[in-house]
Amino acid sequence: MQKRLLFLLFVIQGLALTATGQEVVRRQQQTLQGQQHNGYSIKVPYAEHHAKRYWLTYLKERGKVTERRHFIEVKDIYWLNSGARQQAFSIVAGDSARSEVWIGYPAATPDTLLEAAIKEQLQKLPFLMKKYQLMASLQDAEAAATYLNREVESTRRQESKLENSLKRNADEKTKLEQQLVKNGEDKLRIEQEIKDAKLKQEQQQAEVEKINKQLQALKDKLSQLQE
Repeated sequence: MQKRLLFLLFVIQGLALTATGQEVVRRQQQTLQGQQHNGYSIKVPYAEHHAKRYWLTYLKERGKVTERRHFIEVKDIYWLNSGARQQAFSIVAGDSARSEVWIGYPAATPDTLLEAAIKEQLQKLPFLMKKYQLMASLQDAEAAATYLNREVESTRRQESKLENSLKRNADEKTKLEQQLVKNGEDKLRIEQEIKDAKLKQEQQQAEVEKINKQLQALKDKLSQLQE
């Protein structure tokens, strides 16, 4: 964590040397909800969704922010050194490569102090954008790392389940193989018992036939004696 903060500080210090004064702040009026607003704008080299993300992150750290459909409403915010809390409005518009950030306030209430603060704020915006881009990149990297760690843990749990399942299958296979061996032994035993029973039956049948022959012989002798 400390190394990451030191790295962030180093990069931010480097950005401060290169980000200031690269873009021109220009006066621009906007019509919001049918009302004219005075303000200033500056262009930044970021896609609209990225610029809006960085800008909103910064604004939310400094005051109450409400994101409307077409603009951002900011209340109770200290605009740098303006010294007074003043409601202001902001618009971020652009494409996939560049965006324009506008800050303004209702034209019906001229405020030179606020205008100076807004202009100063926009002059610092390129540096702020780079700073919050880096912070967002770190957040995205941390989120990705957290997601990957969860995926790794999930994979480990799944791997453990599969290993347990394989072990159960192996145990079941061993039981089935043992049962097959036992069934084979039982089959051989039963076949032998059938052979033994058949042999015994044949022997008994032969004995019965022998006895029947003896009885028949005795009957024949008895018949001869009676004649």
